[in-house]
Amino acid sequence: MAGRYAAAVPGTRVRITPREREAVEDFWQHSPQNAGRKVGTFVSGALLFFGLLFLLSGWTDLSFGRRHLMYARVSLMMSGVLLPMACFFLWLIRSKAKHLAEDLAVGSKMVVDGIVDDKFCAVNNGMVLHCTIRVVVPPSKEPGNFSVPARVFNGLSKGDAVRCAYLPASKVLLSLASDNVFHAINSSE
Repeated sequence: MAGRYAAAVPGTRVRITPREREAVEDFWQHSPQNAGRKVGTFVSGALLFFGLLFLLSGWTDLSFGRRHLMYARVSLMMSGVLLPMACFFLWLIRSKAKHLAEDLAVGSKMVVDGIVDDKFCAVNNGMVLHCTIRVVVPPSKEPGNFSVPARVFNGLSKGDAVRCAYLPASKVLLSLASDNVFHAINSSE
């Protein structure tokens, strides 16, 4: 187990290697979540477009007088719902990218020893969509949730001791090692 771990002392920040930086950038571009980001951007763009369309319609209906007052109110209410939703989705997408950019600008990762506290897996029609593990670091008891491949998810059990290297702000897992599982970001193992 000790031979597979990073040479860092647990609980410290370590510089990101150029190989890890390239792997993180490649992961960000080609991860399954990238399709979700594209769909989220499209949906928020559509919400923004229709929200502005309803806002314009509401303003013009108000200017045409009492006959169109009900339509104006409905249009303004729709724009009041759609515009904040669009802004929220855009904020979510941007905040994840912002955290990753901050981590890469700082250029350091956290290396911690912890215990697998819980495992979550989203399954749809028998197909595994998303596997997450929760790692608790004993001194601080602050859990960290990390996305892992199904191979790593199945190889770990609750209570296993692991060493994780991750980017602190974006919580991107760079490597994970235990007695029976080793995972590195974008590894083909």
